[in-house]
Amino acid sequence: MIDPVTEKIWRVRESLIERAGGFDAYFDQLMKLDRKRLTTEAAKKKSKRSTTAKKRSAAKPSKSTKSN
Repeated sequence: MIDPVTEKIWRVRESLIERAGGFDAYFDQLMKLDRKRLTTEAAKKKSKRSTTAKKRSAAKPSKSTKSN
């Protein structure tokens, strides 16, 4: 007995491979998408870190404003 979900996954996979022009082209396409995702995630993390650093520096009183 064949599982219908597995069968659907295989059909979609085969369709994507065919649309890409073969397995190698499909794999290259996946690698390109993965690199794009990693670049986007890295940029988001960098942006978040700089925003957090700005908030921290704004929250700390400067040395010139402290009284002796």
